[in-house]
Amino acid sequence: MNCSNSFKRVVSILLVSCSVVSTGCAQNRGKVAPTGVDTMTTQAVKDSNRSEGGQKAGVTNVNSPVTEKSKEFFKREKQTLTLEEALKKAHDYSWTIKVAKSQLDIAESRLDQAKAKYYPTVGAELTAPNLRYDGGITSRDRDFDDTAFAGVDVRYSIYDFGRRDADKEAASYNLRASGHAKHAEDLTVMFDTANAYMAVQAYTEQLQSAIGYVNKITSLNQTIGESVAGGISPQSDAVRGRLALSNAVNRRKDIELKLSRARQKLNALVGMEVEALPAKRTALPPVRDLDNIAVNAADQNPAVLARGAALEGSRKSVVGAKASLKPKLDLTIDYKRSLESVDNLYNVSNTDGGVQLKLTFDIFDLSKKAKIREAYAQVNVNEAQLGKERSTVNDEVRALLGDIEITSQQWSISEEATREADKTRGLYLEEFRLGDRKLSDLITAETEYFTSRTDAIDARYGFMRAVFSIYYLAGKPHDGLLALQLVEH
Repeated sequence: MNCSNSFKRVVSILLVSCSVVSTGCAQNRGKVAPTGVDTMTTQAVKDSNRSEGGQKAGVTNVNSPVTEKSKEFFKREKQTLTLEEALKKAHDYSWTIKVAKSQLDIAESRLDQAKAKYYPTVGAELTAPNLRYDGGITSRDRDFDDTAFAGVDVRYSIYDFGRRDADKEAASYNLRASGHAKHAEDLTVMFDTANAYMAVQAYTEQLQSAIGYVNKITSLNQTIGESVAGGISPQSDAVRGRLALSNAVNRRKDIELKLSRARQKLNALVGMEVEALPAKRTALPPVRDLDNIAVNAADQNPAVLARGAALEGSRKSVVGAKASLKPKLDLTIDYKRSLESVDNLYNVSNTDGGVQLKLTFDIFDLSKKAKIREAYAQVNVNEAQLGKERSTVNDEVRALLGDIEITSQQWSISEEATREADKTRGLYLEEFRLGDRKLSDLITAETEYFTSRTDAIDARYGFMRAVFSIYYLAGKPHDGLLALQLVEH
């Protein structure tokens, strides 16, 4: 009996050793398997991992309603891009940036309109004769305005009690606000694109780890099945192995889904199918002077600056609305010359015109008082929006600083856990060879290694996103990319 048990133990050890040797480099594979086979059976998992593509040739997903027709319709141009190239293409492609640019053009036009009020307006007039005098009525009844004539007039507002100044200053502040809004949109597109690019890199790393994990569990599960069939291991090990395999495949599919969504977001921002380059570093980048960036973020945030400019513009609008209640002094100069003979007309010369000074004011107009109330209300709205914007930026920065503290600690813990889990895998294998471990313990060690590895990737990219977000809130996302060493100087 002792000889029989020893023989079974030796066979089991040999099977596991072969399994470990055959899958030892699975996690170092460089290519990422696309989504394809969606199954929970062991045979399908074998097919799924038989090739680097992750899908056996000729096997289709019968459960998916997606057809090749729809895939072909939505197919995009595919190109491998660096992060800097993706940012440039996203800026050129963005419709929101085009809208912000058009709104900036509108604000510039409104400022030009306000400035034009400082200049006189010149008009021309060409009039046909008054036809009611045709047909025998004596020409002596006609005056100059009944003749055909051409004329020119000049109008100029001499004094308007600050209307023009207020309109010009309000338009100037609104232009400044539109400029800040345009800049904010530029930075938002950069922020969203860089985040999407980093998400693709993160999930790509996790998928590589998941593929190696599935390969390991698949191989160990096959060994367990053979060991159970030979009576070496209990049936419970087979159940445990199948459950671990199902969980491993589901984890991989979950990562594939997240990677697919991240790619879709990046593609939508750039306007083409983007193949992101792998990350160059796997450690936390050293970041300096973050405190100074965080403290001054609210003062440098483009959205806050836009709200501040809009507030100043609304205050100038109040001044203009109040000035509308006061008189207005205008100068008018006009000159007319008849286009027909006036020799036979009674008391009519061939020219007409004059110079007029006109003082106008409203005795009763409730609409102007309502406009003043509206201007004050707009000031209150802009003050509240500015306060809210500053508060939002400060709250986000405060939360991000906490995220940086936590994610940096998580990364250190996960990296240490990864090293310990890697050691545990080796120790468990050695202990199994000595007869002190079960095959199911080897699966547990592989699961712990994969979990700590993916946690480390999550923590690293979480740290980078938090740092980048603070730079973005401070209006300096490109400096953030430089600090994280994601782009070149």
